[in-house]
Amino acid sequence: MEKMEFSVPCLFGLEGLAGDELRRLDIQNVRVENGRVLFSGDESALAKANICLRTGERVLIVLADFKATTFEELFQGVYKTELERFIPRDGAFPVKGHCLSSTLMSVPDCQAIIKKAASRRLGEKYGVSWLPETGAKYQLQFSVMNDRVQLYLDTSGPGLHKRGYRANGNDAPLRETLAAAMVTLTRYRGREFLWDPFCGSGTIPIEAAMIAKNKAPGAFRRFSAEAFAWMEPSLWGQVRTEAKDKEFQGKYQILGSDNDPKCVSLSMANARKAGLGDLIEFKDGDATKMDLPAQSGVLICNPPYGQRLLEKQEAEALYREGKDPENIFVTGNTGIDALQYTVRADFTSPELEWAKGSRLVTVTAHRRENLGEPMREMFRAIRRIAEEFPDVKVIYPVHMNPKVRLLAEEELGGCDRIRLIKPLDVVEFHNVMKASYLIMTDSGGIQEEAPALGKPVLVMRDTTERPEGVEAGTLKLTGTGTEAIYRECRRLLTDQELYRKMSEAKNPYGDGTASRQIREILEKSKFMEF
Repeated sequence: MEKMEFSVPCLFGLEGLAGDELRRLDIQNVRVENGRVLFSGDESALAKANICLRTGERVLIVLADFKATTFEELFQGVYKTELERFIPRDGAFPVKGHCLSSTLMSVPDCQAIIKKAASRRLGEKYGVSWLPETGAKYQLQFSVMNDRVQLYLDTSGPGLHKRGYRANGNDAPLRETLAAAMVTLTRYRGREFLWDPFCGSGTIPIEAAMIAKNKAPGAFRRFSAEAFAWMEPSLWGQVRTEAKDKEFQGKYQILGSDNDPKCVSLSMANARKAGLGDLIEFKDGDATKMDLPAQSGVLICNPPYGQRLLEKQEAEALYREGKDPENIFVTGNTGIDALQYTVRADFTSPELEWAKGSRLVTVTAHRRENLGEPMREMFRAIRRIAEEFPDVKVIYPVHMNPKVRLLAEEELGGCDRIRLIKPLDVVEFHNVMKASYLIMTDSGGIQEEAPALGKPVLVMRDTTERPEGVEAGTLKLTGTGTEAIYRECRRLLTDQELYRKMSEAKNPYGDGTASRQIREILEKSKFMEF
């Protein structure tokens, strides 16, 4: 087969790492863009990327890229695509995708048009009026963004973060691709001691061991493209063998610990399933009292949810447990420190230019428990506000979840004072928050960051894990009902005294000095011995 164009979607911020990985695999024409990496290659490159990539989310073949503002243009663009090059006569070709900031905003309608155009093209090429779709699955994906249509063929199946070694996880497992990125950013290569004091289901130690050993992360699983008619079956075995031959043999000092024995047992089981059980040590114990086998090394962790350093209530709970008050420090959230470096006075973007001269409301919404009618209610309140106040504009970086996108398009699409945009990276989002009048969210971290910028936050939920913000006056719980959200937002837009009180309230989550405090604490403690 001739060379193909590929797209590898990534978690925002990890594009550079994924690009570097592809280059090290001797893959050609690698180009890094926001949210994805592009490259060119043949079937061998397809197999290598799927089996060996640590930080990419999946491998897509780029089938078409064209402009469409009408369903007829969409139909013709798909119809002209050489789908028969990839999809055989009996191939099943379901369609899924998303639409954002485009004339064509109905995902179901776009799905139906693309399916119809693909069926007509393939039917004519194979000389049949009906396609059986009884063979292997050739998943078509589409993206309609800013009136540009991109059509893809998914070669991965389940996302690449699903390595195959983690049959079960704890309550808040860390995504494997993100864990691999965390390890990669430390430049860990297996030469020094590595410790994860909150190992959970063991993802960070396992990914670290795979990196140290140079073990291909896709060695444990299968991929959709392995069933493609035009893929040589022996190629996958060849790539897996080549990857196996490049593995390092050695012993590594990798320790995962957790104060929950169930997590430790789970981590050990996952490590054994990954074939790395003999390379990682797991211990049950308090991180503050752990005897470490080395005097120096690398510490990587994902601190447990709900156990944030800054919370006064959590500190008080530790007092009640009999912990030494001299070893308990309330520092604040280091994420707030980051705002000092990401927020810039000279930052510009098309979205902020569009919102200039208005009161900007920034929205985030994606929580699973709000999917369905609660999210519709939230969006209806937001639209009502945008339509009632001529000086208000709304920016909503829409979550990648197709269900969220569909609801956003149905309830918020078509309003000239609301912009649905792609997810923003951390620098972009921090600067958009800074330019905002207020924030409406059902998310978590924003509740801590926005008050540091002097922005009132309406939390579109019934409860929050951050009650300190409600108590301090930086956050206001609205619930998910249209009337309640509309009422509280309208109050902030019309009552200047209320707005002043919320925007000037002291942020209970930190003052931007947490990192310095933590360093000073560590310099004076036994942790420096590590």
